[in-house]
Amino acid sequence: MVVLLTVMNQFILQPDQFGNAEKLEMAVLKIKRLLSEESFKKNAEILQLVAKMNSK
Repeated sequence: MVVLLTVMNQFILQPDQFGNAEKLEMAVLKIKRLLSEESFKKNAEILQLVAKMNSK
């Protein structure tokens, strides 16, 4: 989810809104594809745990 928010922030700040929408859609599709891969999913879960521990 952090990756998605970072990607969204990169594209929302640019002036070309139509281009931003296309780039955001492509980024979301890539994220969905990555999350369906088991190894990436496990790494994402580990990173979320580490981020939670670091935020305390």
